[in-house]
Amino acid sequence: MLFRTSTTTTANPKVKAEVDRLVDEEMRRSSKKPSNFFKDLPPLPELNFEDHPMLERVRSGKPPIQMDTSRYGLEVPPMNKWNDETDLKFRL
Repeated sequence: MLFRTSTTTTANPKVKAEVDRLVDEEMRRSSKKPSNFFKDLPPLPELNFEDHPMLERVRSGKPPIQMDTSRYGLEVPPMNKWNDETDLKFRL
């Protein structure tokens, strides 16, 4: 299913024209009209996050938990090992 791009974007006019052409072509072939694209789908479930326990921190006004990113850091090798591929692989 193709969706028409916004006319307010600063997209490439050639790309927009091609997208519009493809959308028009698909809509001509489709038996569904834009007003009934979703009629065959089941209704969306009711979502209730009011009492969700994960939101207790937010409700109590506590700040977000700091994520530990230490395992993503790389130790800088000494200058004499900067071109040592073996040392670099070891540090990764």
